[in-house]
Amino acid sequence: MLSGKPATKEEYFRHLFDTCFTRMYFYALGILHSREEAEDTVQEVFVRFWEKRGELTFAEERIPYAYLLASVRNACLDRIEKKKLLLHDIDAMNLAVLDEDIALFDEELIQRIRTEIENMPSQTRNVVVGIMLEKRKYREVADILGISVNSVKTLLGKGIKRLRERFLK
Repeated sequence: MLSGKPATKEEYFRHLFDTCFTRMYFYALGILHSREEAEDTVQEVFVRFWEKRGELTFAEERIPYAYLLASVRNACLDRIEKKKLLLHDIDAMNLAVLDEDIALFDEELIQRIRTEIENMPSQTRNVVVGIMLEKRKYREVADILGISVNSVKTLLGKGIKRLRERFLK
């Protein structure tokens, strides 16, 4: 897959990135069916690969491609699993009750959930509202708030944990 022998690890990494990113992206896109998630996943794999550059050694040039491909596949599957868990958590907390059609069903619970969301720290509250209530994508919320996608994920996790602790005792 790779040709030539770059002189430094940085050159080698750049060469891998330049030659493999597009293929990895389309592979991830086939699994995730989301351009944004596919790009984020492949970028995260390359970041982890770069962070582990001192630990990794490959006797043959085709091995990094296979390693990256397996890493992308595993990261995609992890992302799908996390989505399933998140959807399960949202269902378990009855946040669908916030939908206007069902809102009349239990106005007291809706008010308690809204109050709990309002009492969250502002960044956490903005992320929870943006993702769960306004149905925005992680990248969109990150851009609006001027924070990273990973920060959005972390804050969303904290918000969900807080709601879960409050309403699923």
